[in-house]
Amino acid sequence: PAFQVGEHWLSRAANGRVYFDAKEVAPCSGKLVGAVALGELLYAGCTEELLVITVSGELVESVNASTGLPARVEAIGIMDQQMVLQAGGIWWLADLGLMDFSQRATVSGAVQQLIARRLPESIRAAIPAPDQWLSWERLLLDVHSGRVVGRLGVLWMDAVGVLLFILGLSGIVMWWLRRR
Repeated sequence: PAFQVGEHWLSRAANGRVYFDAKEVAPCSGKLVGAVALGELLYAGCTEELLVITVSGELVESVNASTGLPARVEAIGIMDQQMVLQAGGIWWLADLGLMDFSQRATVSGAVQQLIARRLPESIRAAIPAPDQWLSWERLLLDVHSGRVVGRLGVLWMDAVGVLLFILGLSGIVMWWLRRR
């Protein structure tokens, strides 16, 4: 999905980076949930951060939970010429001057949001594909966590971990009792 902001497109590639047309801007934590334009700045809303971008595609700032952004941003939009964020099903006013997202928006009017659309093929072709579909590190992590087999594999690995913990604990107890 991509968002057309004026004449430009904001999208998130498979490598987790946000692109301004075909120009790489910054990494994006979580999926891209929306974009808005206010004045001379564009805002790309990711699930876990908000990217502030100039109209020429330069990153100005990245706002995340450590700077006050609500957790799990679901959508962004404009209401009464002010940016609002939706998190936990509630719309919050975004005061980027003070980095304050604590005031609940009273949705008296309509929240204007951009609709996610398919990125034009000319821009899509210019965005580089990831180097490798599946890295060795990802494969090893999936094998050790049980994700290779799906949800049942994860539960199995959790059960094995608990059993190994109990086995280690019982060995310590047996050693402690025989020590006396």
